[in-house]
Amino acid sequence: RGNWSGWEEWFGYEVIDEATHTEKTKQFILHNSGLFEDGDIFSSCPECENGANVELGNVYSITEYRKFLINEYRTTKAAFVTIDKKVASNYFSMNADVARTIMDPQTTRELDGLVVIDHYVKTPQQLAQDVVDIAQYSGGKVVLGEIGVPIPDIHGTMTEDEQLKWLTDALILLASINELEGMNYWVNTGGSTALWRTDGSAKPALNILTNFYGGK
Repeated sequence: RGNWSGWEEWFGYEVIDEATHTEKTKQFILHNSGLFEDGDIFSSCPECENGANVELGNVYSITEYRKFLINEYRTTKAAFVTIDKKVASNYFSMNADVARTIMDPQTTRELDGLVVIDHYVKTPQQLAQDVVDIAQYSGGKVVLGEIGVPIPDIHGTMTEDEQLKWLTDALILLASINELEGMNYWVNTGGSTALWRTDGSAKPALNILTNFYGGK
């Protein structure tokens, strides 16, 4: 999961357009086959809307953005065939509001039926319902590219036990949703949602994630 610095003008790099992004990504894959193994997931443009500056109320902007995502996927998919690696490259994470607008059934089909959202919400119930709603609207499977608690602006402060309870409730709900394809927790250390304390010891929430990922 990475991006070109020029896409959002990080570190003083000059901005790049959609065609340049796709071509640079293609060449990166073709010239770095040793970085990839069968079964990998490659996200060439996470939260891509931040660089595209897509206008969600503008039909032309939406249409052009959909074309870009589809073309980027087709290009990266073909590049991985060229280097003979079975790598998934349709994990274009996006804000849920963007997904509700961009990921119509046709676009979702073009991306091989996958919608990836980075999603932080107040309650486990809302998280589960949003997954179901986006799956139904798009006609695809949903991956939670990022979830985590607590986010101070959304959840306020939480004790470690409250973090554990929120995640336990959320995971129980999510485990019953057939449309959910996968989930990635953010972040392991160094943030308000961390699973490890600053001294390196684990918080209680780590165990519940470990158990659910292990199918226990």
